[in-house]
Amino acid sequence: MFFRVFFGLSLISFPAMAEPPVLQLPIECELGKSCYIQQYMDLDDSEVVRDFGCGAATYDGHKGTDFRLLTLQDMEEGVNVLASADGRVLGLRNTMPDKLVQSDADRAAYKGKECGNGLVLEHDDGWETQYCHMKLGSVSVKKGQFVKAGDVIGQVGLSGKTQFPHVHLSLRKDGEKIDPFLNPNEITQCGELPKGNLWAENLQEILAYQPTQIINLGFADGRITIQDIENETFQDYIPTRTAGALVGYVRAINVKKGDQIRLSLMNAKGEIITKTYDPLERNRATQMYFSGKKAPRGGWVAGNYTVTAEVLREGQIVEIETLTKIAQ
Repeated sequence: MFFRVFFGLSLISFPAMAEPPVLQLPIECELGKSCYIQQYMDLDDSEVVRDFGCGAATYDGHKGTDFRLLTLQDMEEGVNVLASADGRVLGLRNTMPDKLVQSDADRAAYKGKECGNGLVLEHDDGWETQYCHMKLGSVSVKKGQFVKAGDVIGQVGLSGKTQFPHVHLSLRKDGEKIDPFLNPNEITQCGELPKGNLWAENLQEILAYQPTQIINLGFADGRITIQDIENETFQDYIPTRTAGALVGYVRAINVKKGDQIRLSLMNAKGEIITKTYDPLERNRATQMYFSGKKAPRGGWVAGNYTVTAEVLREGQIVEIETLTKIAQ
């Protein structure tokens, strides 16, 4: 497939093609709350990366869209993968373990099986969708089976070449990769979700381009690690008056070089601590911070405790989330 980029306007055009399927979400979750788009398709054939919004929420050669869960614990509890459109199962894999890719040896072991557990659905007129990284043993359909859009076909996992629990959705026409966020028959300006893109009408608002998002925010009573976030160690933690320390934590996705994250803790008496971290030295797919303070003499006061996280870009807030809990 060929496309053109007109610098200045940053327009993309594609050759006309047969009517594509209308796509539903491939995951059973609330987008923007219990799941997020981590990575879009890479539209640049060079070593430079570019998603449909002319941003860098992708990686070189990425052929689809990644819908991620918030934590590994969510994966363990089970989140369904759904057929995005009516189709017939062309092939599947269901025997690979769920494992984080952490080394060159891990990556080499998945050569030719990067998709992990998953399947391909055949649609009309040469269209196909592919679903990757499903949980071991969760694929619930058989080769040749016809499924309807919205049918459960498996569960989100960590199989294949992946570093976080998600389902990867690829769309192809006659073997050529297609980005469903674009209208394949129209010229589109970067950053817009164009009319005539391939997602269902009811999904247009929630799929608006917003790559930088805060996905985890909470309280703890001491130092916190990324494993604590993944395992939801402090998911239900409520500040207490007798806690030896009070800590707030945040994890954001698709933050850019130069971005800063500001983390604040407040209670009924006012500010406990505010920390603005140094500008990032490079783009980061994920970034986690925590900050806190030891308890004052006599302990913490009862009442509302609020943690606020902000992503600052050139001094302006581009993303903000707030969480309040009550200490008795």
